Amino acid sequence: MKSAALKTQGKLNTRPGKMTLFSEPGCQGSSREVWEDTADASGWARVASIRVVRGCWVLYEEPAFRGQKLVLPEGDVELGALGPAWSTQGIGSLRRVVRDYITPEISLYSEEGLRGEQVKLTKALEDPQGLERPLQVASATVSAGLWLLYPKPFFEDTPCILEPGEYPTPEAWGASDPSVGSLKPMRLGCPSVEKPGEPKAVVYEAPGFQGQSWEVSRDIYNLQQPEDGQSPSLASVGSLQVLGGCWVGYEKEGFRGHQYLLEEGKYADWSHWGGYNKALTSLRVIRTDFGDPAVVLFEAMDFEGHGVEVSEALPDVELAGHGPRTQTIHVLSGVWVAYEEVGFSGEQYVLEKGVYRNCDDWGASNSALASLQPVLQVGEHNLHFVSKIQLFSGPDFLGDHISFEDDQISLPPSFQPQSCRVHGGR
Repeated sequence: MKSAALKTQGKLNTRPGKMTLFSEPGCQGSSREVWEDTADASGWARVASIRVVRGCWVLYEEPAFRGQKLVLPEGDVELGALGPAWSTQGIGSLRRVVRDYITPEISLYSEEGLRGEQVKLTKALEDPQGLERPLQVASATVSAGLWLLYPKPFFEDTPCILEPGEYPTPEAWGASDPSVGSLKPMRLGCPSVEKPGEPKAVVYEAPGFQGQSWEVSRDIYNLQQPEDGQSPSLASVGSLQVLGGCWVGYEKEGFRGHQYLLEEGKYADWSHWGGYNKALTSLRVIRTDFGDPAVVLFEAMDFEGHGVEVSEALPDVELAGHGPRTQTIHVLSGVWVAYEEVGFSGEQYVLEKGVYRNCDDWGASNSALASLQPVLQVGEHNLHFVSKIQLFSGPDFLGDHISFEDDQISLPPSFQPQSCRVHGGR
């Protein structure tokens, strides 16, 4: 059986980018949201901590993407913990370098000029001692992804950053010694949602957020023919900005056709949401609980035979002992995105809690399903699952309220809840 990395991917699915810069450590203080590349950030206030919500980014000490570089994966980082250089200087510019789920690939050569013995990698290598001999790299070619080459094993010390391209000598990637201690690619995490209970999106008729626009906060059966008689009709959707919640866009009216998961972020044109063309005719808000994801896949009809339960991202279902065909799906909890091809590529199918008895139920034309991953809820301090319930003293979410993130043996005697809102968990 081929590994997921060796199998051919289908259509690549991109994700929007987002990071938040904070003036204080611990992602506290005043903040600034960044959605796209910025060539000159030198005039911004000093940054103490950063939360990368989506994508992998590179910070530069000088404008125009020059000078010392720092790679930031999804998650939180304290700039003061990275040494005096980044704790004292500001940010000159920043750029998003990982936008989709393409399988990373790097070829290492024992001689300069891309000659000699070749080692091809698609995943991290913590310690070259696992190879037959120490890893001596005189040249390299990055076919896909962004790679970090470390001088020591287990990703220690300052890495060199290699983007797609050819590197005929170690000096070409900033090293003077051909020895490589370890290396790893930067990858996207799972799709995420920050404000699941506050759905809001703005659709534009032209790319680049131009032309007539329309703000929506509920399901839209047909963007070309709104039912309320007041909202403008859009002949086509050229761009889209999701400000809250998690949405599914559809190629056809009535939530039919190709599906596209829309996280909070900016989509400047159809290629940013992974479409085949600019058609986007209906929108649906995902209102299911995002916590504690679990799904069971069955190869046979009617939930018969062997079933595989999955609770985390799976780039190839065959790695879990499941066949290439899925006849039935039972989503126990959470929200999932299933893909027709390995590596989270090809057609997307958004799966909420419930039973899917055949491929028609999840919107596919056949039973091919090769990978899947959950949609995670962004927590208050990091990217993790959130369990939170909010109780209100009045109906319709009015009056006094109290919130809990853990089990409560009893409620305050004086508080009688009349309505509640579940932000995560069950």
